[in-house]
Amino acid sequence: MENVSYGGGSEGLRMFRIICAFLFATCFFLTVTGATVFAEPHLNVVEVKYLPYPAEAGKDLNLWILLQNTGDKNASGVSCQLLEEFPFYLLPEENATYYVGDLIPGKDALIQFRLSVDPRANEGWKELKVRCTASDGAIWVEKKLSIYVKVNRPELIVTKLSSSPSRLIPDTQENAIEVGVANVGDAPAYGVVAKLVLPDGFKPSYTYSDLVGLGTLKEGENKKATFYVDVDAGVAPGVYNATLVLNYVERYAGKIYKKTIKEKIPIEIPSYPKVVITKYTTEPSPVPQGSEGKLKILVRNVGEEKAESVSLRVLKNSLVPISLDSRYDYVGTLEKGENGTAIFTFTVDDNAVPKDYKLRIELRYLAGNNVVTRDDYITITVVSRKGRIYHSIAAVLLVCAFIVVLLYGTSSRKNKKK
Repeated sequence: MENVSYGGGSEGLRMFRIICAFLFATCFFLTVTGATVFAEPHLNVVEVKYLPYPAEAGKDLNLWILLQNTGDKNASGVSCQLLEEFPFYLLPEENATYYVGDLIPGKDALIQFRLSVDPRANEGWKELKVRCTASDGAIWVEKKLSIYVKVNRPELIVTKLSSSPSRLIPDTQENAIEVGVANVGDAPAYGVVAKLVLPDGFKPSYTYSDLVGLGTLKEGENKKATFYVDVDAGVAPGVYNATLVLNYVERYAGKIYKKTIKEKIPIEIPSYPKVVITKYTTEPSPVPQGSEGKLKILVRNVGEEKAESVSLRVLKNSLVPISLDSRYDYVGTLEKGENGTAIFTFTVDDNAVPKDYKLRIELRYLAGNNVVTRDDYITITVVSRKGRIYHSIAAVLLVCAFIVVLLYGTSSRKNKKK
């Protein structure tokens, strides 16, 4: 048998040995390097917490960070430094650097910083940095912390609406409309002024009765604004919208801002009774000095609802020379469209000056649970007693003359027949 030799055999063996050596060296390097890397300490900020959440401008803030050694070797002389940045500042008694000490692998340390949030801060997310290092300075970690800052501001709302009387009716004055205003925000509202803008048919009872100064409304505080309103006689039943305008000042981010809010205030005019004087007479008419008389007043309910406990009262001026036996007369309940009568007896003074005298009549009745009062005027005419006597004599003479003429005519006719 003959030996056969391949020229490339030795060359291939040599290449194989080179590749094996390279692979062995690479594995050895990676093993040594890996052992070196994982044998080092490694600092990591693994958790961040702050209270209150969200942070509030102008108030203090507690910040906690959880630092952990995730390496395989002790970290010696570890410390963490808070890097102050607007709007966050350490409290005066706080140190920017917190010393942790040694931190073994797998262990963590809870670090707390107490801060103040600048009152000039705007609302939104803000950044803050913390840097942690070991004593040799060979390792360190820097973490950006995101903190949401809330700006406390006032918020005014209407909490209650009422009126006195509880039912507003036309042709009434000095009705009280009460509006509750509350600050449900997180900061005071300064210089609060409430103005009630009235619809047509309503007007302030007197100057500035539609304007109320409430002063400062602290957070959570509630105040009452009372407005005095007259309702015109021609206002029909229905719901009318007034507008409550609240002007105030708020302070945040180091500045002062003037604010205005508007709220609709419904004013309800329900169906209502309305009692009016339709006619009045005196007996006698006119009334002589020193004589007695009777005043008869007719009233009618021209409203849409019944009027209960209707009464009339004469509000006489002391200068009017008329004395009444009673100034009050009770009519009772008047249904819609029903009439009623009040009667007063009176005496005119002997020395009363002959002329017309006006008496103020107060009409009073119940509209539901509300007492309604309205005024009207009547006139009593007083004449001289002499004039009355002269008139009486003239009337007697006239009757006598008529009788004489009648008798004369009868006598003449009898004579002619003869």
